[in-house]
Amino acid sequence: LVIGGGAFLLFSQTQTKPSLGDSDTVPTQWSQAGDYEIKEVAGPPSPGASAGQSQQTVVTNSKAGFSFKVPEGWVVSGENYGIEEYMLNLLSFDAQLNERKLLTKGCGISFGTLYQKDEVANTKASIVSLQEDGGQVTSGEVIKTIIEVSGHFGIKIVNTTEDQRFLETFGRITQMKIPVNDTTLIVIGLSIMPVAEKDCTTKLGIFLSNLVIK
Repeated sequence: LVIGGGAFLLFSQTQTKPSLGDSDTVPTQWSQAGDYEIKEVAGPPSPGASAGQSQQTVVTNSKAGFSFKVPEGWVVSGENYGIEEYMLNLLSFDAQLNERKLLTKGCGISFGTLYQKDEVANTKASIVSLQEDGGQVTSGEVIKTIIEVSGHFGIKIVNTTEDQRFLETFGRITQMKIPVNDTTLIVIGLSIMPVAEKDCTTKLGIFLSNLVIK
C-alpha cells in the first residue's frame, strides 16, 4: 500500500512527505513482526444477528504499550521494507492494489512503531509549535493539525493537492505521528481515493477511537 513505509510508502515515493525534523543520519529501529500479537476475540453481536457474538481482530504491541481493533471486515498483514522497517497494512474488504502496490479502490491504513528519540523529540517540538499557532498550520499543499488519540497528542499531516492526476494515482494522503513516550512513536499512513474519501475518513476516525495507548 505504500504510505508510511511499506506497502504504503506514498510519502517517500511521491516525495510529498512533510519533514518534522532531519534525523536521517540517526539509526532507527522499528517494531518487528514478533512484537505484534494478532488474535481473534469475541466482540459484540453484529447488527441484525439473531444470536451469538461476532469475532473481531485485535492487534497488541505490549512492548510499545498499545492495542487496536482492526475494522470489521478488514484484513491485516505485515511486511518488511528495507533492512528493518516493518509495517502492518490494513485493507478494507473491497480494497484493490495495482502492480506497484498502490491502492486503486477501497481504504488502506499502514501502521508502524518507530523507536527513535530524535524523531520523537522533533514530533513533540512540532506539536508545541502547532499549539502556539492555534493547533493548525497550512504550508503550501500540506495542512498540519494537532490530534489527540487515547490521551496522547500527535500530528496529522494531510496533502491537500487538487491535482486530479495525482489524486487518481495516489489518492489523498494522510500521515499521523503520535508519541507514546520519549522513545516510541506510532506512525500511521492512510491513502484515500477520491471516490471513497468520505467513507474512508469515517473509518479512520473509528480506527483511531479504537486505538488504546497506555
